[in-house]
Amino acid sequence: MSRLRAVFLDRDDTISRVSPVQAQAMYRAIGEIVGVPDFSITNDDYTALFTRTMAVPGIAPVNTPEREEAFWLRWMQFIFEDHGLTEGAAELSAEVRRRFVFHTMMEPFPETREVLQALKDRGLKLGVISDTYPSLKASLESMGIAHYLDSIVASMVVGISKPDPRIFEIATNALGVKPQESVFVDDLQRNVDGARAAGMTAFRIDRSAATDFSGGVIASLRDLIAFADGAA
Repeated sequence: MSRLRAVFLDRDDTISRVSPVQAQAMYRAIGEIVGVPDFSITNDDYTALFTRTMAVPGIAPVNTPEREEAFWLRWMQFIFEDHGLTEGAAELSAEVRRRFVFHTMMEPFPETREVLQALKDRGLKLGVISDTYPSLKASLESMGIAHYLDSIVASMVVGISKPDPRIFEIATNALGVKPQESVFVDDLQRNVDGARAAGMTAFRIDRSAATDFSGGVIASLRDLIAFADGAA
C-alpha cells in the first residue's frame, strides 16, 4: 500500500457496542409493560422489526434526525402491538423512547480511546463509516470519542450502505486521501471485502482470534498501532 494517511473504522462491534447494562434495563422496562419478565430482543427480532418499520409509509428514507425519531417510535410501537397492547401503543412507545435513546446506550470498547489517541499522535486522519442512522455523530459524541474523528459517514444519510465501494469513496474523498493510503476495520467480512474492492487495506476485527495481518484479521484495535508504525 501507499504511505498510510488515514484509518477508517466501523462503529458497531468494532469501536463500540450497545451497553449490556443499558440494554437489560430497557428490556426490563418493556417486559414490565408487556408482562414478559424475561423479554429481550435478538438480532433476528431486530432485523424483523427493522424491515416492518421501514415498510411503513412515510418512514423511509431515514436520513434526518426527525425521520430517525419517527422510525424508532414506530419500531417500539410494533413491540407493544405484537403483545396485544394496541390501545395506547404510541404513548407507551414514546415513554420508553424518552427513557432509552439508542445513541446514548452505546459504550466504547476499553481500548478505543487509547488507540484513537495513539493514531492521532501519529498524524493519521481518522474516520467512521457505519451502516446506521443519522444519530451516528450524536452516538460518538455521547461516548466521548467524536473529537478524535475527522470524518463521520452514516449509510442512511448518504444513501449507500457497506459493502458498496461507493461509501468508501465518499469517506476517503471527505478526508482528501486515496483508498490506497487508507486502512479500514470492520467486524463483518463482507464489509472488509467491500473496502478492499474500493482499493483500501482492510482488516476484520475478531476479538476471539489471533492477529494475522497477512490474513486480514486483527484481534484488537491496538494492533492498528503496530500496523501504523510499520506502514507509515
